[in-house]
Parts: sequence; C-alpha cells; structure tokens
Amino acid sequence: QRIAEMIESLDTAVAMVRRIAIDLRPPMLDDLGLHAAIEWLAHDSSRRLGLHMTVSADEIDPPLDERTSIAVFRLFQDALSHIARTAGATRLHVELRSHEHELVLRLDDNGIGAVESLNADAPTHGAVDGAIALRQQALHLGGALTIETLPVKGHRVTLQVPTKRISDTTRLA
Repeated sequence: QRIAEMIESLDTAVAMVRRIAIDLRPPMLDDLGLHAAIEWLAHDSSRRLGLHMTVSADEIDPPLDERTSIAVFRLFQDALSHIARTAGATRLHVELRSHEHELVLRLDDNGIGAVESLNADAPTHGAVDGAIALRQQALHLGGALTIETLPVKGHRVTLQVPTKRISDTTRLA
C-alpha cells in the first residue's frame, strides 16, 4: 500500500511538472505561433480566473525571434496574473497587432486596478511591484509598457516590442 501511495504521489508530481512546463512554454508556441498561444492562454485563463475574455489578433504572426516570442508570451501570462490579483476585473479584451516593425499587445480590463498610471517617463513610486516588473520585462526586450486608466472604468496595458527587420540583402527563394 505504501508503494502504491508513493507511485500515486510521483504521478501527481509528474503531472504538475508537465503542466508547469506547458504553462511556461506551450508547444503550440513553436507549432502554431504566438497568436495561437496567446488565444489558448486567454481562453484557458478565462475559465480559471472567471474573466470574460475576448481576443482580437492579426491572422499572421509577427516576425519575432524565439526569445522575444517566449518573452512576450510570458509577459502576457504575468499581465493576466497581475490583472487577476489586483484589478478586480470581470472583463478583459486582448488585442495583438503588428504595425510596421513593432508588435503591440494591448489588454483592456474593466477593473478598479491598483496603479493610477505607469508610463515610461512617470515616476514609479507608489506603483505595485507587479506593474514595475512588467515594465522591466518590456524594457529588457527593447520595448515599452504603459498602464493607463481608462476614461470610464478599468485600465489599458500596452506592450510595444520591436519585431525583426528584414534587410534589403535578404532574398526569398
């Protein structure tokens, strides 16, 4: 009986490690791209967090290197977690767009939020640690993250990250 309990504990631990690995880097990020991974996470999180989420994205993934793609996905995870913990939101709209040489990920929630405003040139004193960490992650990618209070209710989190530029010497065969 003790061996059976140990085997059951090991099975539970293996399942937990698999779930964590998928959460950190879902296989669909490699197989289907960033947009599909963002949509999957939004729908999965919607059920777990009790948020009504909508996702609007371009049909074609932006040209991101693997490191940046993973970092944007993780930043989206962290932003969802931050919104769930601090905003008290019931609705979230996620928009993922490519503009020229930039990826824009925008999250609009209807919560009360915990940060009045967090912009690149605004002082960060009084801001929650989670929001500061999100901004630091964006800066590490060469991008920017802003958190703004919306006029009616809620907040807008906007991540802007540069995409790869195709040089004039690159030719498609």
